[in-house]
Amino acid sequence: MVENLDYEMLNTIMKATAEMLKYNATLETAQKTLYAAFFTAGASIFAAGITIFGNYRINIQAKKIDFQNEYYKKILDKRIDAYEKLNELILDLHKFSSLSNKGKKKVYPLRFASIANVEELFEKIGDFHKSEIWISFSTVGIIHQYVDLLATIVTDLRSNDDNFIVLKDYIEDCKYSALEKYTGKNKFDDLISNIEENLEWLRNKNMSAIVEERKLDYKSLAVGMALNEIIKSINNILIEKYMDDFKELHKIDDFLDFNQ
Repeated sequence: MVENLDYEMLNTIMKATAEMLKYNATLETAQKTLYAAFFTAGASIFAAGITIFGNYRINIQAKKIDFQNEYYKKILDKRIDAYEKLNELILDLHKFSSLSNKGKKKVYPLRFASIANVEELFEKIGDFHKSEIWISFSTVGIIHQYVDLLATIVTDLRSNDDNFIVLKDYIEDCKYSALEKYTGKNKFDDLISNIEENLEWLRNKNMSAIVEERKLDYKSLAVGMALNEIIKSINNILIEKYMDDFKELHKIDDFLDFNQ
């Protein structure tokens, strides 16, 4: 009886142990499956996070590039517009006419046909100042020299005499200024005497009739004729600077760095 009982108990214990082992195996498998699921889900979430962060960084970088490109485009548009105005100004300054008498011909800038025309040119260059911030520093320097010269001329042309006192002072100062390097040395030395000679030539009987008929102004013509070569020299320098600048117009960083 005891032997049978021990056998049955042993058999029961063995079955219970087997069931327990199966349960443990199942539990272990379930745990492994759960861990695998958690790992897979975690990896997916991590991958999704990396993708989202990566896309965010890409979008931010793309927006930054778009902003920079738009910023540069606006500056380039401003510069192109300024140089188009400069081109119009150069074309205006590059128009010339002439008067002849007994085989003697004198050329003058067309703007110097009358005091009103000179004043209009002075105002036009003044308006250009609004755009000069977009022009290269060296080119603006030449334009400023031009403005100083025209301001001096306009002041003397508005006076009632032929003394050209302001222009005489300007010429004395000009010997030490930057303008002379653009026009060449000694170009201003005989300017006043040339103006006086031109006035005398214009006021003789034959020329006087032509001046009166065309409704020209004696003083502005005389100054224009005397300044003709100087103005041509400045114009040529401006054209050269314009062409050089236009070739470098797209280099926005260089322009911003140089003009700081």
